[in-house]
Amino acid sequence: MKLIQKDKLHTIYWSGGASTEIMIYPEYTFYAGKKFKWRVSIATIEKEKTIFTQLPGYSRRTMVLEGNLTLVHRGHHTSTLAPFAQDRYEGDWYTTSEGMVVNLNLMTAPFISSLMKVEFFHERYVTYPLNCLKEQNNETHLLLIALTSFEVQGTVNVSLNNGDTLYFKKNDLTDKDELKLYTETNFIRFVYIKIIEE
Repeated sequence: MKLIQKDKLHTIYWSGGASTEIMIYPEYTFYAGKKFKWRVSIATIEKEKTIFTQLPGYSRRTMVLEGNLTLVHRGHHTSTLAPFAQDRYEGDWYTTSEGMVVNLNLMTAPFISSLMKVEFFHERYVTYPLNCLKEQNNETHLLLIALTSFEVQGTVNVSLNNGDTLYFKKNDLTDKDELKLYTETNFIRFVYIKIIEE
């Protein structure tokens, strides 16, 4: 298990905005070397129109966190995304974007499947099961990216601030595979990402 705190992440700036890497795996790899199996990052697009960097050999998921975004994949499809909507596409597609947004990006190499979704709970206490992780026979990774502040109890005990990430592998879990989430605001929201190496 690993707690990744938002204020300790490194941000790089590019012509269209900024990108903050949350996690890359294996951890000794680098984005520029294109040897990673998967990578999760948050990008801020500060120009109304941009061209996405092409990434042959990788599949991509983009989820909007703030704003509205249109992705145009030349020769394929066009997606208009409101907050928490997402699009899946291949890294070698020629892709342009319209809209100034904050988005979450997942890149995966071949033979890796993934699931990315937002979880909302209008409660102070939530029991969140993780059986899906323990039951996997293949190498499985799980990330919870906090979109509100809340406490995690059970398998681990940690406080997450908005923007922090909790990372698990299958062996991090105990027999009772669940997290108990608590907040004083009656509202818990996070992005759930599951990555499976096939």
